[in-house]
Amino acid sequence: MTEGAGIEYKVRAGAPEDAHGAAKVQLEGWRSAYREIFPVEVLAGADEIAATAKWSKRLAPGDGRFAHVAMVGAEVIGVIAGGPPRDVSTPGDAEVYSLYVLSWWRGRGVGEALMSAAFTELAAQGRRRVSLWALSQADGAQSFYRRLDGIEAAKADRPALAGLLRSSTLYKWDDAGAAAEAWRVRRLAVEIRHAEFEDAAGIARVQIDTWRVAYRRIMPPRLLEEMSDIRIAAFWAQVIADAQGKSFCFVAAVGERVVGFASGGPRQHSTDLTRGEVYALYVLPGFQGRGVGRRLVWDSFDRMLELGMNEGRIWTLRENAAARGFYQAIGGAQTENGYNDIGGIRYPEVAYDWPDLRKWKETR
Repeated sequence: MTEGAGIEYKVRAGAPEDAHGAAKVQLEGWRSAYREIFPVEVLAGADEIAATAKWSKRLAPGDGRFAHVAMVGAEVIGVIAGGPPRDVSTPGDAEVYSLYVLSWWRGRGVGEALMSAAFTELAAQGRRRVSLWALSQADGAQSFYRRLDGIEAAKADRPALAGLLRSSTLYKWDDAGAAAEAWRVRRLAVEIRHAEFEDAAGIARVQIDTWRVAYRRIMPPRLLEEMSDIRIAAFWAQVIADAQGKSFCFVAAVGERVVGFASGGPRQHSTDLTRGEVYALYVLPGFQGRGVGRRLVWDSFDRMLELGMNEGRIWTLRENAAARGFYQAIGGAQTENGYNDIGGIRYPEVAYDWPDLRKWKETR
């Protein structure tokens, strides 16, 4: 079992009976990732019955094919499939034909877990050189394969949906076993980086899971239970899209999985652009106490200094004793009091300030 931001998913070998679930994942993946690449009518006209029939063949064993599915209970949430290279333009011992993950499960390590399972199987069979083609305009996929150390080997116009030609990029890995092992080792280390659009779902899960632990004695259970992955992910997708100029958003990631994040920019309700604020800072409970939150704050304050902000501030709920202790431990001074309206309830909150970030940087 693999932990997916508070919910466990399982990766196992695919079978023909997974075809309908795989088809649904593929069609949702097309419609969420390709809406700027293909005409609306092409995406809307994709046929689930035909896709299921195709997946029935692709998931059947034999002829060098391989396939794995990611499951939550009985639901397929991700799928990878491949086999021998389909044409002479694709080098190697094997080709990944398809990799899809439901949009609200992206950013939680599912895609990387599927790639790792497939590459481990191929390495065990002695098929080490692996290739795949990805649409060049699919920014999320391009970023994902680069993060997994894929080597960009070629570009070509290739048939895509409904026979339409689209520019595609060939990625290759020369040693499947070494790649899978590198990903395993990297999953043990936390990386802080700028958030990307594909991180929105992972950020949403971090916020939801963190709230449900940190605020379970502060907020009504119904408010926490009714938090919506889709609505919150849409909010963070917009924040990431707007993170330019004076604003920023960082994620803490273990491999592909988002385990924490921070967003910030100019101080709210102030016209003084030399004052910065971290608007949101959350780390999954299982990764707290490992320096992840501290690193997110450091990178946020470094970014503020780069943007000409010399003062930092973070607000937190007054009843959140753990957060208050953390901000005090990293040098924050409690200053102002205020209120935050959440779900129609006013919650008292307190501000922690770092009045001179330049001095803070010298002494941290």
